[in-house]
Amino acid sequence: MTRLADSLEAVQLDIGVKLLDHSRSMLTEHPLSVTELRFLAARLTESLGDVLRIAESRGRQLRLSPEDSYKALLDHTQGCEQCADEPARCAEGSALRRTLKEARR
Repeated sequence: MTRLADSLEAVQLDIGVKLLDHSRSMLTEHPLSVTELRFLAARLTESLGDVLRIAESRGRQLRLSPEDSYKALLDHTQGCEQCADEPARCAEGSALRRTLKEARR
């Protein structure tokens, strides 16, 4: 069952990466109609929901100590441009911050 879940998560993350690349090119290459923007926003919202579920699930599975949680967050943020620019928009960074908060309880 775990392998099936891991495979499904890998597919969902791959779709998210492809969707993000596609949306970036759509937004920069030509003007979009309101209908196209709404469709794109809906797909991005669905993908973000999948990614956040995966990140939260993995965070719960990790059960890291506060020290390990802090190190994981520090390692991630040092190499993540999105965390440097807009930390709240990085799903992985946000999940790691939640994991750190939970580990401190």
